[in-house]
Amino acid sequence: MSIDWSKAPEDAEAGYLGTSQTYDAWYRRDGGGQVQQMCPAAGYPDWTWMGGQKDFPVGAELRPVTESQWNGEGLPPVGTWAVLSGPSKYLQPIHPEWAGTEVKIYAHFTTDEGRKLAAYVSADHQRGGVGIEHLFCPIRTAEQIAAEERAAAIEDMWITYWKPEPQTAKEALGLLWDAGYRKQVQP
Repeated sequence: MSIDWSKAPEDAEAGYLGTSQTYDAWYRRDGGGQVQQMCPAAGYPDWTWMGGQKDFPVGAELRPVTESQWNGEGLPPVGTWAVLSGPSKYLQPIHPEWAGTEVKIYAHFTTDEGRKLAAYVSADHQRGGVGIEHLFCPIRTAEQIAAEERAAAIEDMWITYWKPEPQTAKEALGLLWDAGYRKQVQP
């Protein structure tokens, strides 16, 4: 059997499937990173503190993550696929040639100085390492790619073929026609 995540509290990060001697339980971290537990069948219907514990108990299963749950803010959740970003004004990756590589996030950890990092590996297991949140970008959907291509084409048409003040709309449309921007209907 596996955990039925449809029954989990919305903010549960992990779950434990009970046995004949134990109860089902849900786990989350509070704002300070301390683990909290909820176990309704054992008489704990609300989140309770677990004595300063920082890790989920052995045997607890992390909530599966879908791509849509991560919007690009902060570290990608464990289990999420992301894209490595390239160099920017604020980030100079050790391997800039890896930009655009899709990677899976396998773990989060915090350094002694308090810097939060994520461990990642590419699908072919040839590239991996750790990175800060700015190293990762969400994977773009087909719809996002199509919208970006459309916007780029419109911008190209505007810059290349549109005069600041065309004398007539027919003149402007003629420029677009000459440029081949009319869709051809195929039978």
